[in-house]
Amino acid sequence: MPLNLILVRHAEAVGASIAIPDLKRPLSPRGQAQARLMGALLGFSGLKPGVIVCSHSERTVATARILAQAMNLDQDILREDPRLYMQNIVILSQVINSLPDQHSRIILVGHNPDISVLMGELSGQVLCEQPPCTVASLRFEADSWGCVVEGSGVLDFCVQPERYDLTHDSDLLPR
Repeated sequence: MPLNLILVRHAEAVGASIAIPDLKRPLSPRGQAQARLMGALLGFSGLKPGVIVCSHSERTVATARILAQAMNLDQDILREDPRLYMQNIVILSQVINSLPDQHSRIILVGHNPDISVLMGELSGQVLCEQPPCTVASLRFEADSWGCVVEGSGVLDFCVQPERYDLTHDSDLLPR
């Protein structure tokens, strides 16, 4: 059975400031709407994961929680992994290679620029830096996450929330 890794750049967070440490930056209201929209799209498409892995930053945890809620998933499928916080592609690859093989579909919520680079590296395609809450689905013809390597994935889709009207949460029509 092929493996499916869904990579998500965390939704829009409030701007960086001296008053809020980077790890504690919450999602903006727009970011919350982005995460609800993308979770609804994934749920509607039937792309429910066995687990959602995110960094331990407030914005990635909030994105993961909203995605799970929008897909009608229990919050207990969330796993925080500090290795996903502002790391390089080598560390992110190690995280992917250590994912549990009993789950053939996993969502990984991370940070830019690393998550955008990872999308390109795994698919072997040249991709630009992705905007907040971009969702990319990659398929791997492998039996184990340990076999996932650079260029081994097929990019099934890459969707950005900017394609949709976020003024109404229930409006999923493309602009």
